[in-house]
Amino acid sequence: MVPATDDRAEVIVIADDDDYPFLETINDAISVLLRRLSRGQATHLVMPNPDVVFPRGHDSFGICSGAIAAMFESAARLREPSGSIRVIPLGKPHPPMFEAAARRLSGRDKRAMVMIGDQLGTDILGANNFGIDSVLVLTGLGRAGEITRSPARPTYILPDLRGDRAT
Repeated sequence: MVPATDDRAEVIVIADDDDYPFLETINDAISVLLRRLSRGQATHLVMPNPDVVFPRGHDSFGICSGAIAAMFESAARLREPSGSIRVIPLGKPHPPMFEAAARRLSGRDKRAMVMIGDQLGTDILGANNFGIDSVLVLTGLGRAGEITRSPARPTYILPDLRGDRAT
């Protein structure tokens, strides 16, 4: 690990957290990326969570690493207009996250797993692709009306986490 200002950074991890100076850190990391690209140095961008926004409370939302990654890809196109510099997503809906969770089951059938989430395109799609049940919680971003338009289909729907039954 190196500071966000260190040009030796061959990999930039794009994540989100409330406990760091956001704008200063993003500016430093984008500067490193652009300097490295200007020198022809390979730089990889990875992110653990491709969600763009997350629910912070009732009718309150915040940005996630997916939104931050879009900024990095846009900045990278200033040096590589071909768009060849792309963020590599590591988390949902991609299989490695689900495979790691399945390994923790210690030999139990993956049918014992369930993904609980609020976003059809990441949480529920990832569960569908991995072949496990899923629960869409409607107090986040997902809405029941979106299900018919989405390729991702939840096994169950909860109106909120206080509810005592799923549909």
